[in-house]
Amino acid sequence: STIAREWLALHAFPSLPFADTVMSGKVQARAPHSVWELPPPLLNAMNAAYNVSQVTALKAALEKQPITLIQGPPGTGKTRIILSLLSVILHAVPGAKSGHELELQRYLDVRNKKKPRTPAETSAMIRRAMPWLSGVANPRDAPPLPRGAPPPPKTPTEVPEIVGDVASKRTKVLVCAPSNSALDEIVLRIMQSGLFGPDGDPYSPTLVRVGVSWHHSVESVTMEALVNERQGAGKDANKDGGAAEKNFERALERDRAQIAILDEAAVVCSTLSFSGSGMFARMTRQFDVVVIDEAAQAVEPSTLVPLCYGAKQVFLVGDPRQLPATVLSSRATEYAYNQSLFKRFERCGYPIHVLKTQYRMHPAIREFPSARFYQNELEDGPRQAAKTSRPWHNVSLFRPFVFVDIAGKEYLGGGTSWSNDEEAHAAVAIATALMRNYPQLATGEKIGIISPYKAQVRNIRKILNDAIGEERSSRVDVNSIDGFQGREKEVCVFSVCRAPREDRGAKKKKTRRLGFVSDERRMNVGLTRARASLIVLGSGKALKASGDENWCALVNSARERDLIVKPPSASGRGDCTVADVKAFVAKITGKYDADDLSGSEDEIEIDDGDDALAYGGDVGLASGTTGASGGGGGGGGGG
Repeated sequence: STIAREWLALHAFPSLPFADTVMSGKVQARAPHSVWELPPPLLNAMNAAYNVSQVTALKAALEKQPITLIQGPPGTGKTRIILSLLSVILHAVPGAKSGHELELQRYLDVRNKKKPRTPAETSAMIRRAMPWLSGVANPRDAPPLPRGAPPPPKTPTEVPEIVGDVASKRTKVLVCAPSNSALDEIVLRIMQSGLFGPDGDPYSPTLVRVGVSWHHSVESVTMEALVNERQGAGKDANKDGGAAEKNFERALERDRAQIAILDEAAVVCSTLSFSGSGMFARMTRQFDVVVIDEAAQAVEPSTLVPLCYGAKQVFLVGDPRQLPATVLSSRATEYAYNQSLFKRFERCGYPIHVLKTQYRMHPAIREFPSARFYQNELEDGPRQAAKTSRPWHNVSLFRPFVFVDIAGKEYLGGGTSWSNDEEAHAAVAIATALMRNYPQLATGEKIGIISPYKAQVRNIRKILNDAIGEERSSRVDVNSIDGFQGREKEVCVFSVCRAPREDRGAKKKKTRRLGFVSDERRMNVGLTRARASLIVLGSGKALKASGDENWCALVNSARERDLIVKPPSASGRGDCTVADVKAFVAKITGKYDADDLSGSEDEIEIDDGDDALAYGGDVGLASGTTGASGGGGGGGGGG
């Protein structure tokens, strides 16, 4: 299980080559011979393809610090930089050294090979000698068998890369993420775009996706598919099924094939949890480098799991300003179990390479998150305003950013989750009006409705289904903030949900604290999913009365930029009703026609920018996974 693997990783931690760095969170002194270089064609390709902050982060990989942190704020090309990072890692060569330095390095290499075994090495040796301890069948329990076939030969396309002074060594990289969806996104990008080779041209590296659950688009590079291909799986492979002897022989052959595939792959991809499986302990060659995506979303013990294979260098890529790991236990949270290794390093003052140019949001959307969460360091990519300009921006309600001040009423919609009918109806009215007036938004889930509360998400989905039917409502992605992490839409409607509520026996309305909505990381994610338009629905009065600094700042920012619209109240008391909200949206956008949502992609050309993902308007792989069921593969939800 995941917990067991984390426990084992903690016990193996003292034997890690950079345990002192992990404990202290401080940069260790760098040896003179540790700086590497890129082949000139590859260096030129990198300089031409990436901006200044991205190139700076990539050059950090050449410094050979044991641990490197890269922060990727929303829309800055975090996944793209990971692919380039792999190119740098796989093809960097040692920098120029004097003859004395070379002799010293060779001496140290020989001496290090004679070191006593560490506890982790001893455990790995035991697992290789007795694999049945990791769940593989014990051969003593089966009848005698003839010798199996030798391990499959390595593929002729495998070319060893130079990673040190000894040319026969090759760099082997393990890429991990907390969830299957985040991992599959990287795998798919590698499959589609490839990596940069030493000549600066793209190529496809030897790649394997290991785990128990995966998106169907990456199935061809999964361990299951590669083993079946190697064994010629099909009818011929199963025609002798039923005999215990044959079954056991096939199991041994599959085991050999798995180890051969792992040994041959230059890039191995696994969730953090599955990287602790017995399969990795049976490899004949361990990993030189580990790259962890969404590192700020992983609890620290889970991050240690893939580090137990003796890697010389680790890259943590993530954003501590976005959602953290989900930990339900308040006791565990009290002891900082929910803290990521990335976040702890940040608190210790460890240097972080920040990607500063964003290619997702219209500048009007980027302005507040940059000022509030990133010290005004986020910059817009070239012609970002023009790339994200849309025809609907001429409508006051559909501008790039607008705060709709709705004085609705909140209520508990189930358990401790809040709902707000006025905001829910406003969100549906806005989404349907956009789909009717701009048919290019009526297909492909280009509109997203976000709310922090599950009860409000359910409420909006029901109202949307009732309004336009289940088939058409599926064209609008309605989800929680957690469900939108790592994803983006053309237009996002953000229902904050909280509002003043009437307490019995009280003459004045009182506002409850915002609760987990006040978490700035949740707020940041909710405000940075939109490319062209972000429409925030909330009660300005309630948000300011809550005393929350971030939400007060958002309302003030919208007011200073003259970006607040307020539906009038028919009653004259200031409160909005559902009828008020519907009338307000209809007046601005026109009456909704449920029969006019056919949609067309030809109305306008939507530029997804430099950071668009392979899934068009929807970034993430929250559904559509295949593979065997079972534990140990990490989460399958979108990150």
